[in-house]
Amino acid sequence: MLEVRWTICAHEKQWRDALEIAEQELKFAPDESSGWLHRAYALRRVSGGGLSQAWNALLPAAEKFPAEPVIAYNLSCYACQLQQLDIARHWLNRAVRRQKGRHQADGAGRRRFAAALGRDQEFVKDLKTILSVDGLRIERGCTTILNNVNWRVNAGEHWVILGANGSGKTSLLSRSPAT
Repeated sequence: MLEVRWTICAHEKQWRDALEIAEQELKFAPDESSGWLHRAYALRRVSGGGLSQAWNALLPAAEKFPAEPVIAYNLSCYACQLQQLDIARHWLNRAVRRQKGRHQADGAGRRRFAAALGRDQEFVKDLKTILSVDGLRIERGCTTILNNVNWRVNAGEHWVILGANGSGKTSLLSRSPAT
């Protein structure tokens, strides 16, 4: 029930309430990774919180749940946003290795990891080219953000898009139609 309440608060961007619910999740179910992830997610967005708080809240969970790839993946994302690219690569490698190790694991773990990556891995296994971009140009006012981007992602490939805030990562993905 707490997870449902947390999801509603997150959807409504009520981060203070979401943080309180995540704290309750940790109190009543400390051996579930979702409470740790929810707390970090809310801390990242709540007024007075931020990336460092989210990082510090989630880091102990990596030791507590060593087989959970979503935790390593989120730590990778936080490190990247904190401009700690070597640390981000380390955590992303751990996430991918953990996911590969869980290939025979429960379906829920695979679905959580796929959701964190923003795609359904079972679906993309059967496709050849899953993303195709040709000559993409994105402008914001008079500034060219991206120019003549050509990119192909094939099934089974793993990509990471790294860059500073405002460098065009989200714009690239939002304008990149999956094939």
